[in-house]
Amino acid sequence: MRGAGYVAWYPITTESADFSEGNSLFEVVNRWKARESGSEFQASLSLSGGGGEEAETLLCGANGGADADFGKNWMLLTTCHWRVLGTIAPTFVTASYVKQSKSPLNLFSLPGHEVGAATYFNALDPAMKFVSSWFGQPSAPIAIADFADPNSAPFESGTLLMASMAAEDSKLAGINLVHELVHSALPSPRPWVYEGLAHFAEAMYRQQQADARQLSIFLDCTEQRFSIRKRKWRPLWRK
Repeated sequence: MRGAGYVAWYPITTESADFSEGNSLFEVVNRWKARESGSEFQASLSLSGGGGEEAETLLCGANGGADADFGKNWMLLTTCHWRVLGTIAPTFVTASYVKQSKSPLNLFSLPGHEVGAATYFNALDPAMKFVSSWFGQPSAPIAIADFADPNSAPFESGTLLMASMAAEDSKLAGINLVHELVHSALPSPRPWVYEGLAHFAEAMYRQQQADARQLSIFLDCTEQRFSIRKRKWRPLWRK
């Protein structure tokens, strides 16, 4: 369940907007995010079940997460707390996840995706070494949570990334980890710093992996994404 701009599961105060009015909705959401970027957010969540019902994991952002025992009456309680929202869309996730941890990574995979989850674990140490050498040691926890639908588009909020682990792609796993680990090492309320450094790290990691074709495609996509108001630019590291 994602926050404002997706599904607002918490009260917000903002102007009205409509999908039928061109970019009106996105402009209103962006103004709301800018206005509330320095705000603190805290909420308590609970989830219960029982009678043989399969237990769930309740995850709030990259922090916390609670698990219950299968086959018993159970209740999960967790607190969502962000001291400064910045660009974060408060998000919580619940599913029958298998949780694995290796600092600073919390990995939440679905049954049947064990090989994809192992791919992320195998990619963690090289990604940590790369990020630490460029940006310092990552300290804040990061989380990667699985999607049941392998065709679902990835979603990111803060240091939580939701992406399907159905594919056993070691290169993609490494790149995703580098992106989140940079967020962990260098948090910033400024989007151009927070996302800019993470995308720069992705490019350098691709270069280190000698994937020239994918690097070229990535730089082209990044250039299009950040060419605001038809302003053209070329990354300094690209000839």
